Amino acid sequence: MRYRVLAVGLLCLSAWAQEPGPFKAGTARRDITPREPVPMWGYSARHDALSQGVLDPLYADALVIQAGDKKLAIVGLDLGRAPAEKSLQDIRKGRDRR
Repeated sequence: MRYRVLAVGLLCLSAWAQEPGPFKAGTARRDITPREPVPMWGYSARHDALSQGVLDPLYADALVIQAGDKKLAIVGLDLGRAPAEKSLQDIRKGRDRR
């Protein structure tokens, strides 16, 4: 996943090549594996059954690029779908839902 995020970020650099000012880039990875059982998305036969342990951890990977006064953030999530609107609002406000 990190390599895909990095590749997309590098492709974006060509659009900013002429931007004056500082250039900065950074990456981060955070474990987003639920700490307690949760409903699993994508398994309709399970209905409302909760997860039963963890086989592989789930991660959120991010790449942030700054060129001059422009910033671009690319985030990859090990999820089956994007977060719901309420979760997105919390993310935008910087809340940690754990």
